Amino acid sequence: MSGAEKSSTFPLENNMLNNKVRSMAETAFNVRPGQRQLFLDDHGIARIENLTRAMHRPAKKGAVIRPDLAAGITSHEAQSAPIWDEERQVFRFWVHGRPDDMEENACSYFESEDGLHWTKPLMRQVEYRGSMENNYVGVREIDSAFACVVIDPIDPDPACRLKAFAHDHNQLFPVASDGITWRKLNCPAIPSWDVHGVSFDPVEKTFIGYMKDAGHAKAYGGPWKQDATAQEKGHPGTGRYGRSVWLATSKDFRNWTEAELAFETDDLDQELARQNIAERMADSSLQQTVLIDPEVYNADVYNMGGPFRYEGLYVAIPAIYHSTGPAPEVQNTDGFHLMQLACSRDLRNWQRLGDRKPFIGPSPLGAGAYDLTQIIGPAGPVVRGDELWFYYTGIKYRSRPSNAEPDSGAVCLAVLRRDGFISLDAGSESGTLVTEPFVLNGDKLYVNVDAQQGELQVEVLDSESQVLSTSSPVTGDLLRGEVEWKQGNINGMHGKDVSFRFALKNAQFYSYWFESNRRAAHSNP
Repeated sequence: MSGAEKSSTFPLENNMLNNKVRSMAETAFNVRPGQRQLFLDDHGIARIENLTRAMHRPAKKGAVIRPDLAAGITSHEAQSAPIWDEERQVFRFWVHGRPDDMEENACSYFESEDGLHWTKPLMRQVEYRGSMENNYVGVREIDSAFACVVIDPIDPDPACRLKAFAHDHNQLFPVASDGITWRKLNCPAIPSWDVHGVSFDPVEKTFIGYMKDAGHAKAYGGPWKQDATAQEKGHPGTGRYGRSVWLATSKDFRNWTEAELAFETDDLDQELARQNIAERMADSSLQQTVLIDPEVYNADVYNMGGPFRYEGLYVAIPAIYHSTGPAPEVQNTDGFHLMQLACSRDLRNWQRLGDRKPFIGPSPLGAGAYDLTQIIGPAGPVVRGDELWFYYTGIKYRSRPSNAEPDSGAVCLAVLRRDGFISLDAGSESGTLVTEPFVLNGDKLYVNVDAQQGELQVEVLDSESQVLSTSSPVTGDLLRGEVEWKQGNINGMHGKDVSFRFALKNAQFYSYWFESNRRAAHSNP
C-alpha cells in the first residue's frame, strides 16, 4: 500500500450541501484517453458487487520547513503547493511566516531541488533589521502578507504568470508577478475572512477561489464596521454551525463570480465532534487542548484544502475545527483540527469520503512533530511520479499551555500513492465492478492495483452484456500495469459502445485508464 495508512471500509456518503446545481448523476460518462477513472464516487459505475471502499491516509514524512527562531520566526504555514520551475529545475515555495518584529508584511521564499531540502535564496526585496540580504518578498501596494501562489499557464503576459491571493482580514486581493517583484492587480476584491485559497483547473481553464465566511465578511464592507463586537471580529461564521467555505471562480483572475456558500458542517458533524473530542481526551499520547467546556463543543469548517482538479473530478481536504472550550482573552475558542476528504463533480455538491474519518490527523507527542493540534489542509498535491506529495501546515497548539515550546508551526509533508485516495477492495470471495457504457477511445488499458495476494481480471462487454474480450489475470502491486489479453483485444474497438467488467479477489483496485497508440503512454495529473 505504498506506506499509506488504511482506514476502515465505508459506504459512500452523499453530503449535498447546495442543491442549486445539477446532481452528479446527470453528468455523462466520458472516458478520455489518459484520464484516470477513480472510485471516489459512483460516477461511471453501473454495478458493484461484493466490494468495499477503503480510504487511505498518506504517510507522514515530518516537517520539511521549520521556523527559524534565530531570525525571529516562530511559525511557518503553507497556503499553497510548491511550484516546479522547469527551466531552472527547482521547486519554488512562498510560505506564510516572517519575523515577529518585522513591520512590513511579507512572506518567506524557499527553493528546493528535491522537495525535501529547502534553501533560502537572497531575494533583496524587503528590508529587515537594516539589511536586504534575506528571503522575504511582499506586495507594497497591499498592507498584508500573501503566500497563496498559483501558476497561470495561459496568461499571455509573462509578468502575470504567477498569481496569488492576499488578504487584510476581510478581503482578498489578486496579485501577480514573476515571483520576485510583486504588484497588485487593479481589479475588485473578493470578501473573505482570514483563510483563503486558490487553484487553477487546467481542463476548464478556470481559477477556483475559496473563502472563509465570505457572506459575513461582505457585510462589513471594509476592515471592520465601526460597531463590530469583539465576538464578531474573533469568531465569524455564516454556516449553520459557524465557519463555512464560500466559492468564487474566474477565467482571467481579474473578474470573479459572486462568492456563494459551498461547504459547511451539519448535524452529523456535531455528533461526530463530541465523539472525536472524547476520544482525544482519553488518548494520553496526543496533545491536549488547554480549555474544556462541553457547552461550546462544536464542529465547523476552518478552511478547505483545494479544491483541486484531480483527473476527472475535484478533490478537497476540509479542515474540520473542533471547538473544546472558550478563550475569552481572544474572543474565540480552544480546539483542534481533523482533515477530512471530499470530492465533487461541480464544486458545489460535495461528497464526504472515508466515513468522515481523518484523512490527516494529529501526530503523537514525543516524536518532535508539529502537527499536534492545528492541521491546516494543503492547496493540492504535487505529483511526483507515482506519488502525491501533500504540503500542509502543522501547529503544535491553539491555546498555548504553560510548557509551550517557542517554535509552534511548520510546513509538513505527507505522501500518498498515486490515485491512492480510495480503493475498491475484495477479500477471498471475488467482487466485481461493471462500468456504465462509454465510447472506447484507446488501444491499451492500464490499472493501478495492489494484487500481491490475489488477482484482477477484466472483461469487455458489448451493449448486450456479451463478452468481447477477456484479460489474463493481473497480479502484483502495480501502479501503472498494462492489461494483457487472453481472448480478444481492445485494438480495433475505437468508437464502439462498450462496458468493462473488473473482477478482483484479495486485491485493492485504485484506478484504470486507457492510452491510444496515437499518443505516448502517460497520464495527466
